[in-house]
Amino acid sequence: MDVTAAVRLFAAVARRGSFSAGAAECGIPQPVASRRIAALEARWGDRLFDRTTRQVGLTEFGKAMLPVAARLVSAVDDLDAVAESARVATVSIAVPHEVAPAELARAVARAETAGLRIAPIGAGRAERDDLLRIGGVAAAVVTAVQAPDWSVPLGVGGADLTPTHPARLSPLRPHRSEAPAEWTRVHVQPEDDLDALGGELRKHAVNAGLSPAQIVVTRSAAVAAADALVSSALVLCSRAEATRWGLGWAPIHDLALARDHRLEARDRAVRDRVIAACAEEIGRALGVETEHR
Repeated sequence: MDVTAAVRLFAAVARRGSFSAGAAECGIPQPVASRRIAALEARWGDRLFDRTTRQVGLTEFGKAMLPVAARLVSAVDDLDAVAESARVATVSIAVPHEVAPAELARAVARAETAGLRIAPIGAGRAERDDLLRIGGVAAAVVTAVQAPDWSVPLGVGGADLTPTHPARLSPLRPHRSEAPAEWTRVHVQPEDDLDALGGELRKHAVNAGLSPAQIVVTRSAAVAAADALVSSALVLCSRAEATRWGLGWAPIHDLALARDHRLEARDRAVRDRVIAACAEEIGRALGVETEHR
């Protein structure tokens, strides 16, 4: 016997003063209602209702049991409400500015089908760390020092690049006749301005004969992409980013770089729910390659 359902029926019949009305409120046939009440009476050892009158009335035993039964029904309703609220509560997630909007929308939709409502908030690398630390968001996609959830291979985007021919930086060496303003630039996005990425790229560029001044941190990915579209400039980026910008893409010759991210949350349960609901879609929004892995 479902005791909770039977107790709910008991309270409904008591409130309505009728087995048929109580059964209708609980959405069950009257014969089923009668059997449930009889089962409760057998369980508790006494009659709950006096059936000798036209209107169903509570026995003294029933009157003693009703307040506790009503509290149980109320508590179960509260539990259901809390569960529903927790299930559909919006989880704010700080994500990099340059994620793919269409793929991010798919992540939101996928989470919704899994019973989780997420609200992505675009923010810079340092800002995402700060938002998570002060509780401004429930979770954040942060740079992973170890154990990344998503790893995105990086290369360079340029006007005439192809993935089958790794890009060499040596052709970008400045000529003596060129003024610094004429030097070809390699743009690094703020997200990648780290020793493990931008720093390694600078070392590699210097070894290839470039000036450190040719490696510049751009404030705007759009401006960097525009420079690459109209000149021989390059942008450190993922294959997906290059495609969105209308650029060709190639890995860097003799230099393997990857943008590693991890989802961190103030509550481990929140992290687990987001990862279970839409980790693959978030990865795609970040630029994780699927068909090329």
